Amino acid sequence: MEKGVQLMGGIYLVSFPGKEKSAEHNHRSDSNLKKYIDELVSLLQGGETQTAEKLARTVVQKYPSDVSVWNLLGVVLKLRGKARESLEALQKATYLAPHEAELHNNLGVTYRELGELPAAEDSYRRAIELKPDYAEAHVNLGNTRKELGDTPGARESYIKAIEAHPDATNAHYKLGVLLYENHQYEDAAKEFELVGSSESADYSLRCSYALDDAPTFFQKLDAAVEQYQTNAVIGSLSSCAQIKYGTQRHNPFCNAPLEYVRQVNLSSKVDFQRIFCSPINRILSEHNRAERSQGLLRNGTQTAGNIFSRKEIRDAGIEEILRREIEMYRTHFADSCEGFIRGWPSTYELYGWLISMQSGGQLAAHMHDDVWMTGSVYVNVPPKSEPHSGNLVLCVGDEENSLGTNTIDERIIDVETGSLCLFPSSLRHYTVPFVSSETRVVLAFDVKPV
Repeated sequence: MEKGVQLMGGIYLVSFPGKEKSAEHNHRSDSNLKKYIDELVSLLQGGETQTAEKLARTVVQKYPSDVSVWNLLGVVLKLRGKARESLEALQKATYLAPHEAELHNNLGVTYRELGELPAAEDSYRRAIELKPDYAEAHVNLGNTRKELGDTPGARESYIKAIEAHPDATNAHYKLGVLLYENHQYEDAAKEFELVGSSESADYSLRCSYALDDAPTFFQKLDAAVEQYQTNAVIGSLSSCAQIKYGTQRHNPFCNAPLEYVRQVNLSSKVDFQRIFCSPINRILSEHNRAERSQGLLRNGTQTAGNIFSRKEIRDAGIEEILRREIEMYRTHFADSCEGFIRGWPSTYELYGWLISMQSGGQLAAHMHDDVWMTGSVYVNVPPKSEPHSGNLVLCVGDEENSLGTNTIDERIIDVETGSLCLFPSSLRHYTVPFVSSETRVVLAFDVKPV
């Protein structure tokens, strides 16, 4: 195993030949240890994480002073959704080899997964101190600064990554996304052209649409469709273009996304108060809970990190319940010819967060990139002062439609406490403002192919 081999999720497998010596022998020269490490790497790359966890726990007992073994255990636990235990293993690895930049980067990745953004920022900065030209750490630092609401700082980090490695495509991509989100579409397009990935091509398409460059937009859209690309961004833009330009194209993701909205009353299926409300309210009552900057949100907060990494959520069995509902959704539409059903990902992860809104709260229209399906569980919906107060609005076009019209391009979902709503991620969505002394609480999540 080579030092600094990136596995997945921004975390690295790390080997330090010759560093760990004991009075008895050099562990690194132990042929059995090498076999264990090679087997662990093979299991991880093959997706056999359960077997890998058992083996990693055994190996770390045999070689407690080996940095690579602790790092591998941390990787395994992270992939198994045990972020807190992963953090402890990675902290041990960093303690054993405090001057290795890759280990501090791994630590930052896990802190960020847990939503502990200041700690993640510190870890990335330490990695950069040890290795100033560490492009990946600069990018990770930029991502974290962006979540903390420091847009200038995020841009600075991405540029430093590019200065260190001009061919660092991930840095160009992240800088392009930042520019796009700040409506600097021409500059963003230049960054995406340097990347060459399907994700950057999607954003390049979005830039052409935002710049109202119809000829270029349709040229790129037709090329994407011809290449059989199926994703939510292309699906959304195909629908938007049909409304905006009156030009119909085949939508490879979902031609009629509003027909694929499914609402479920979880309260009739499970003990909603015990399973959902109690652990979520405990998290929201934490005095120092981790939050991220969310420019789309008014009069509210959003938790940082992946909520499914929290022990409270895992112990309550929430992810298992949602996965069952997602499978029922897929089965319900199994006979559909739509691309997002026919191309349903064989494996996926759930990435979620909590949104808490006060009176007057509202979430602006948006869609979720790089994911397959979006869902929301309504943990608490205040009594409605108006017919649509606090409701969810799903729309096909790129503009917010007039509330209450229920045109063919829009659907208003009447949500209540205990509701689960699932829909294709190509749909833009937003919330109707509400007035109440109660807090509106939602668990939002994405189905993300892996």
